[in-house]
Order: sequence, then C-alpha cells, then structure tokens
Amino acid sequence: MNNFQSPRPNLDAERRKFAHKGRGQLPDFLTPTATASLAKALAAIEWRLVFNLGERHVDLSGTDQTTLGPEKLGVIVAEATARAQSSFQYLYENYPIADLAAAGHLKIPGLRTIFAQLNSPETCALIEQVTGEKVDFCDMQATKYSGGHFLTPHDDAVAEKNRKIAYVLSLSPNWQQSWGGNLQFLSDSGELEEEFVPRFNTISLFKIPVPHQVSPVSLLTPRPRYSLTGWFRTKD
Repeated sequence: MNNFQSPRPNLDAERRKFAHKGRGQLPDFLTPTATASLAKALAAIEWRLVFNLGERHVDLSGTDQTTLGPEKLGVIVAEATARAQSSFQYLYENYPIADLAAAGHLKIPGLRTIFAQLNSPETCALIEQVTGEKVDFCDMQATKYSGGHFLTPHDDAVAEKNRKIAYVLSLSPNWQQSWGGNLQFLSDSGELEEEFVPRFNTISLFKIPVPHQVSPVSLLTPRPRYSLTGWFRTKD
C-alpha cells in the first residue's frame, strides 16, 4: 500500500471475526518506519488534561496545569474520580489531531502523516473490507493514559456525527494486561463480554453503538498507555 502501513494480502480471517462479533483487531498495522516516526511525534506533544463536568468537556493545557499547581490539579482528579462512581466520566490526556488539522495548526510531521494516511482512500477501503461498513474519513486524537486515568461505560453514538466504526491504534510496547487501560466490551446489562489488551501496533475496530470502556490504569503502571483513537465516519 505504501511505506507507512503494512501490506495485508488476505483479510478473510479478520472479516469473519468482525462479521461474527462486530469487532476485531489488525496486528502489525504500521511499518517499523511508521512506528518510529510516531514515537518521535508523541514525544513532541504538549499533552492536555481532559475530563468532563456532566455534558461539558474541560481541556487544560500545560500552561493551565502549571498555573493551577499540583494541589488544585489533585482536587480536580479526585473529584473526577468520585463522579465516575455514579455517572459517565473520563479523565486522561489528549492531543486533538483532527481539530488542529482542520484549523491548520497540526505542525508535528509524524502526526500529519498518520492522519493523512488513515484518511486515505486506501485505508478507508481496508476498513470497509474488514467491517463491511462504508466509511469516508476518520477523525483522530492522540491519548495518554497514566496511572489513575480511565473512561467509563458509553457507546460512542452521537446524533449527526455519522460514526460507523471506532478505532484504537495502540502505541505502547510490551503493555501488560494487569496495568489496566484495557478496551472492555460490555453487555447491555454491564457485564464484561470481551477485553482487548492494548498490544503495540495493533488497531482495534468495532461497530457503533456498543457499550464499552477503558479500564482504569493502575497506579503501579511504569509508563503511560499511548494510542491514536477516533471514529471512521460517513459524510452523510
């Protein structure tokens, strides 16, 4: 396909699994050159702490976090964690790649390349082959989950967003299941049905809507969980 994405001559097994469960994974998604480029790009990011207050999304830049100081940030984290016990809540760091690209402010070369590649006709055709869903483009954010970060149950369905397939491209080498940060699929009653551990250079794909969550990352985790995530969508 190109020197950024690994070739896939046979997708029969992936198609069968996706047709059966509405979800699946493609390992070794990117070439070694691409993963090296992304590692460099992730190191250049100024991460933003994001969480929600009910329906309101809150985004704290590095400058905002420095101004608040450790004590006030600790209170914010504690309050978000408490809210997660009874309502939808997320807490992690991100970098809004698609939003920055739309505004003409996406300056990190490796991120520009991967965003263009996942939006290419070739990648959209690959997603269609695996999932059976027609898609036109994708949005994207980079995410960084450190100890104590989480994303509680939700189904990704948002009116008029035309989200068809959610994706998570995992970028943390040698991640262990016990560290948390696992993509968990839930039944309608909230029981765990299946779990995807964030294996390095594996893209996880699943149909929308489906209940799912990212399990809390352990405070014992030696390093953050990095990924690129978003949705493949249609124009109308």
